[in-house]
Formats: sequence, structure tokens, C-alpha cells
Amino acid sequence: MFAVDLSPVVVPSLSQATPAQKLIVPGIEPVAFQGIARNALFRVGIILLTAMACVVNVRATVSLAWDGNPEPDIAGYRIYYGTISRVYSAVIDVGSSTTATFTNLNKDTVYFIAVTAYNSAGIESPYSEELAFETPPNQTPTVAIITPVTGSAINVPSMINAAAHAADSDGLIAKVEFYVDSTKVGESSKAPFATSWQETLVGDHTLSVIAYDDSGATSTATSLLRVFELAVNSTRHLPDGSFELKVSGAPGRINRVLASTDLQTWTELESVVNVSGSVSIIDSEAAQHSRRFYKVVSD
Repeated sequence: MFAVDLSPVVVPSLSQATPAQKLIVPGIEPVAFQGIARNALFRVGIILLTAMACVVNVRATVSLAWDGNPEPDIAGYRIYYGTISRVYSAVIDVGSSTTATFTNLNKDTVYFIAVTAYNSAGIESPYSEELAFETPPNQTPTVAIITPVTGSAINVPSMINAAAHAADSDGLIAKVEFYVDSTKVGESSKAPFATSWQETLVGDHTLSVIAYDDSGATSTATSLLRVFELAVNSTRHLPDGSFELKVSGAPGRINRVLASTDLQTWTELESVVNVSGSVSIIDSEAAQHSRRFYKVVSD
């Protein structure tokens, strides 16, 4: 929200109206609203023509206040405004109120404003001097990747879950898009902003998250994904009858090797942190079985 101090502006007296601005009643001489002397004119801006402007969602809202005219038969005020000087596309009749609120104004736009007074006979004064105010510019949204953190080592094939925090100080987040390199892998239109996808490509990739606000502005956050294939690289029988499996995958991840004799019931042989990207796991009970099946999973 901000305030703009504008110079006091005088709304002309009805007695100052030109003939073309007077109310003409057929058969009766043109009549101007009498009794408003120059020293009785009201001023807009004495109470800050607080173009007090704030932004709500996509549109800006501006509040206006002024000192009223003390004449007894003043019936009300009209506020005219638009984006072209002296060409007003909208009018607000506020009655006897000395405040008004402009809503649904575009952001980052200059508006021109003038005020008139009218009396109980319906006679309206000329426009006041014109004032101008500018609505605040649109603020870009903010976005940050929550998971996976940059540099994360991930085993594939697997589902990757990504989440982001996005916010907009002067509006709403319209959507958040997720990309791996140049490929879109997901989109979310409401918090929590998250998606998941099946990743299979090994190597270093860039996860990009783009937040869009409701005015179309964007912000982007990125993180590095290091993707490894989880696989059994080699196996061998050891002299003591045990069986060795060499597993490769993402460094720092926990690898679990499970064994089965019927592909139905699985028993965990070992759970170990794969510190370097390659780890050896021994099945010491292999000689006790005529056949053995293995599978490797990762956290």
C-alpha cells in the first residue's frame, strides 16, 4: 500500500457553470445553482487525496477522501476517472459521502480523476481540476524448491517427488510448472505445489520450477539432479559357498538386497549405505539353497 499526496483541487461552484453545462428545462430560462460563492468551494485533497492504493489479487484498489461542501442543498458528488486525461470511462456517484473506493483497477497504470458536485435539483458543476495517480506495479512471485534439494543423488528407475513453495505479495499464484531440462513433468495450481514423475534417464539434469502469478509474471527456481542407475553390476560365487553381488547406484543412498527362493517371499540380506557409488553385498546363506533370486531396492 502507498499514499500519494496530491495538490488540493477545487471542484467548481455550480454558479461557475457555463451555459452549456447548465440544466435547461424547456420553456424556462437556464438556471444555475445559486448561492455557492468562491469561498464556499470544497477542496479535494485536503484530507490527502489519499489515493491510498493497494493491490488485491489481480486488481488495484484506491481509496479517496475529501472535505465536503458545506452548502445546505448539496445532494452529492460524482467521481469521474479513466486512463486518458479528460476522457473518463467510468463514473461513481457516491451520494453525500466524502469518500470513495475505486476497485478493479489495473496495476501499473496511470489514472486521471475529476470530481463534480450536484444539488437537489440535479444541477451538476463542471469538472474539478484533474488529478492523476498511478497504481502500484505488479510484483513478481517468489518460488523456492523444497524437494529434492539441489545436488540430490537419485537412483532410477524410480518415482521422483518434487515440491515447491510459491507466493505472490500482491495477488495469487495461478500455477507452478515443473521441468526436467526442457521437458515438462508436472503442473500444480494450488498449494501445496507438488508433482511426481517416473524418471529413467541417467546423468545430471536441471529441475526448473516456474511460478506464474495471476498477472502473468513469472519467477523460476532451479536445482541439480544427479541421476544414477541402480543395478547389480556383477556377481560371483566365493570359495566358502557364499554369493557376492556388486551393486552400483547413487552415492549416499541406502541399498537393500533381498533374496527369495520362490519369488514370493523375500528376505532382506543386507541394508547398507552406498558411500562411493559401488558396494559389495554377500549372501552367506546361498550354499544352503538349490536356487536363489535377488533384487535390489533403494531408499
